[in-house]
Amino acid sequence: MHPAGRPAVSPQYQHHRPTNIWFHSRYWVWSWTYKHLRLAPDTVRARSIKDTPYFFVPLQHEGDSQITHHSPYPEIKAFIREVLESFARCGPDEALLVFKTHPHARGGPSYRRYIEALARTLGIRGRVLLLIEGHTPTLVDNAEGVVLINSTVGLQALRRRKPLAVLGQAVYRRPGLYFDGELDEFWTEAPPPDVEHSSHFLQQLLALTQVPCRVYGDADEPLLWRLER
Repeated sequence: MHPAGRPAVSPQYQHHRPTNIWFHSRYWVWSWTYKHLRLAPDTVRARSIKDTPYFFVPLQHEGDSQITHHSPYPEIKAFIREVLESFARCGPDEALLVFKTHPHARGGPSYRRYIEALARTLGIRGRVLLLIEGHTPTLVDNAEGVVLINSTVGLQALRRRKPLAVLGQAVYRRPGLYFDGELDEFWTEAPPPDVEHSSHFLQQLLALTQVPCRVYGDADEPLLWRLER
């Protein structure tokens, strides 16, 4: 009950993540430790594939509403399986499939063993890579295409005119912006986003919905920024 005796507004409300402070303390300590352990080797691995054709797959945070409410997947593993199986069937033989863990998921369960085991079963173990760290804009820039559920990485793909497969509900899932076909066809047939459509969409999104700032910018970086940077 509300302190004043009135019923609570949402008496059955449940937060989508654990609220125990010790859970989060361990989570973030491990996340930052893992970040520094993986930064150097993953940076080297990302640089080593820049001249190799690859498709980039940014993973979401498990439990995110974009998964639970705005996608056809009950969990991230279902998305990973669909992408791997499609790539094994139809992905170009010379291409790699590069997954990257969501920055806020570093402290949680890893998908490395799951990805490696499934890739091995599908016969594509040597063509699949999982990165914990790596400069996402550069990974998008060097990719042949991007496959995702619903992520701001999709906006980077549009800005860089990269073929985009959107497997969830996203604001940029619109004609001319994403590949409106089967995932099996995406690997070899997807065109880049339409220049005019993507440019107008990004400018409209920036003008109508975004505050001009960078939450994760460096301390000495100017607050204001421009989309065309």
